[in-house]
Amino acid sequence: MRTALITGGPKGLAKSTARHLANLDYNLVMTYRNQEEALELQKKLQQLKLFPLDLTKEQDLETLVANLNKQEIQVDILINMGGPFNFRKESLTDMPKKEWQDILTANLITPIYLSQLLIPQMRQRKWGRIINIGYAHVQEIPAWIGHSVYAIAKTGLVSLTKTLSQEELNHGITVNMINPGDIRAPYKEIVAKEQTQTGGDIARVIEFLIEADHITGAIIDVTSGYRIS
Repeated sequence: MRTALITGGPKGLAKSTARHLANLDYNLVMTYRNQEEALELQKKLQQLKLFPLDLTKEQDLETLVANLNKQEIQVDILINMGGPFNFRKESLTDMPKKEWQDILTANLITPIYLSQLLIPQMRQRKWGRIINIGYAHVQEIPAWIGHSVYAIAKTGLVSLTKTLSQEELNHGITVNMINPGDIRAPYKEIVAKEQTQTGGDIARVIEFLIEADHITGAIIDVTSGYRIS
């Protein structure tokens, strides 16, 4: 049975993805910062294992992988879903240094380092999936006024996705990216199909990419036509 590691904590798109994959009998590992929310989700998903993680701290990433190895948990699927987003529009010159550093680290540096830590094990098994999360049409490098550092991080993630897909082409590892649209908070955790876009749409695309052997380097918009200009 395959094991998926989902970063980002027990809410939003990470929660709907975990619920969907649990219904497909995947083993699940999820990182968290809010223990109460994490334990609440674990009550509903018996195959879910939880590990505390601060996405901005390199040592936490190393500790996470060391603990996974210690418990003999093999990560087959890495879903880089975590990373802060500042809903308050703020120009680059007004953004505090700690804030932009955390946004850049969690959304770009952490996926880079987790990929580096986990790919060797995937290579040994000749099978692996890495799925990154962007935002609507990020591959077109749109201007996003008020969210410059987040846009920079996700644009870098596009390049990482495409580059890793080529580097791991002969190792049975696919690397793809999904770009959600403007999914509002109440709908992020809905798995069932709805008229409006939900987290279930993202989860079903993740399922498709996990099962597909010959799709790699793809940047897939799941946006209901939403655009950022």
